[in-house]
Amino acid sequence: MALHKKHKQYSKYEIFFKKFFTLRVFLAGIIVLLLLFLFTDFIKGTILVIIFIPMAVVSQRVSRFIPHINLETVTAGALLLTYMYNPVIGSIFTMTVGMYALIKASFVRFLMIINLTHSVMTLFIMILFKNLDFSAYFIIGILVKNLISYVAFVFLDPDQIQNIIHRISHTIFNIAIYRLFFILIYRVINLI
Repeated sequence: MALHKKHKQYSKYEIFFKKFFTLRVFLAGIIVLLLLFLFTDFIKGTILVIIFIPMAVVSQRVSRFIPHINLETVTAGALLLTYMYNPVIGSIFTMTVGMYALIKASFVRFLMIINLTHSVMTLFIMILFKNLDFSAYFIIGILVKNLISYVAFVFLDPDQIQNIIHRISHTIFNIAIYRLFFILIYRVINLI
């Protein structure tokens, strides 16, 4: 009797596999697999952008409501995209996602737009450091970006104390906290 029940269970699974795993499903799976191999970089980039957009919006909103603190993640995301691809992709990301985050945070000001251009300049300078590991690349990129921003805002922003506090907070948060998170993202995305 027990042997008969075991045989009946096996036949249910066999029926299931015969019904759903046909040659058509197998070929469709192979085609999807080949497309994934062809467009792996596209898929990785898409996943990264999907992750970075909400991060950028939230970090801009938080930066807006905490005075004199700069918590933005657009530069960090752009550095990762530039490291994985090239500075053109990082720059497009910076300007589009950065502007979107500023608009969503109701934080569009001339100095904020200038700040995005500093990130773009940083991405093209970082071509020189492409041979470093991502952690060192990230640290240098954040330092370069804050140096460019500091020098520019000495002439553009009359509030020099705010300029110094923004540069220090941006450097500390990016190197101490965001760097670890972006290294984790970089390692996970490279597993795909």
